Amino acid sequence: MATNDISGYVLLSMPTDQVKPLGILTKQNKTIVNSTAARIDNLFIDSEVPLPLISDDYLVSANINKTISMEVSVDNHLSLLESLLKYVKLSASFKLDKNKSVKINLMEAKKNTVNEFELDAYINSSKLNKAAKSFISMLENDELFVVTDILKCKKYSLEYTDGKSIDAGLEAAAGNVGDLGAAFHAGKTGEDVAVNEGEEYLTIAVKAYRIFFVRDKRSGEISYRIRKDDVIKTVLDDEDFPGEKLLAETVNIEV
Repeated sequence: MATNDISGYVLLSMPTDQVKPLGILTKQNKTIVNSTAARIDNLFIDSEVPLPLISDDYLVSANINKTISMEVSVDNHLSLLESLLKYVKLSASFKLDKNKSVKINLMEAKKNTVNEFELDAYINSSKLNKAAKSFISMLENDELFVVTDILKCKKYSLEYTDGKSIDAGLEAAAGNVGDLGAAFHAGKTGEDVAVNEGEEYLTIAVKAYRIFFVRDKRSGEISYRIRKDDVIKTVLDDEDFPGEKLLAETVNIEV
């Protein structure tokens, strides 16, 4: 199966195999969130609803010669670029200039996802793990996010974008992108582009939703969800999930 939907993703500070769907992210400030080793089922337990399954790999494009191109400023994404160059063994030959922007082409990129509605139902019918005190404090302040989608790749080409700078505000083939320092678009790989390949697929970007802590004003009853409202309705397959997507400059990888 293939999908061309590349909207709503936020870049990681470095490629990693540690960030996956159902992982928990914590808010550091308005532009940065941090990865954690925790999963949603570490915080929410004893649910009456099964935890949603992580999908098999989806090709981002059905055509093997299609790419996702990301234009990123070196200033905003130095750690990511340094890690990526090391991963594809280009550190010695590709020198980074902080005043420029780099175009990263992802070949044969793949996605893994979970169903947001099933995940919302799991959270809403769960009990809170009282032992996770630091996470509970962040939950009560709406500072937790859960990863629902990852974008991963192992084949890349990199090139400078002729000094073109990247402003805040993003464009994508399928809609708005969550990252504040990158522009995504789909395209074809040129025949003269050198492709560099790593050893395994690493996550380079994620989509995530805020976990809401809700206290009923009348009854005082507490509930949790990733939907913005408390109305459960039938939603068409192509309709956006009614949650609050992560909008950040980067996901900082805690190592």
